[in-house]
Amino acid sequence: MVKVSIQCAIVGQVGDSFEVEIDADQLVADLKERVKAGNDAIITVPYPKLQLFLAKKGAGWLPSSELAALLAEAPVGFEKVPLTDPAWSIHDVLEEMKMPNPGTRQIHVLVVVPTGPTSTVVPIRDQENVDTEVTAELEYTNDEDV
Repeated sequence: MVKVSIQCAIVGQVGDSFEVEIDADQLVADLKERVKAGNDAIITVPYPKLQLFLAKKGAGWLPSSELAALLAEAPVGFEKVPLTDPAWSIHDVLEEMKMPNPGTRQIHVLVVVPTGPTSTVVPIRDQENVDTEVTAELEYTNDEDV
């Protein structure tokens, strides 16, 4: 099996991106589960509710240097591509979207945590212990099938 290192970022959270290592033959649902497992303190919704988007810019990936700009506003040429079918493998998604293999200094997946009366995103506090809010150009769509 071929391992793939996927660099992820949670939309609306100030901080660094994080890596999820997964077999290319594993499913999008498995990726959601790993994202949740590695961020249990921040993500309090069940993993099937997470919305994942490929961080696509042009024919490639969003450069990691543009992540902060993305959280403030969508960079020119940025495109969000939803990963809506949990039964697709990571390999299938990359092949279907004609994406190059994930590399370093790139953001590959954006994670949107749905908010509502039964779910919360725990804010990350900055050094002065003040809540930090960041808005993103990504919209939350209420898709119960995700």
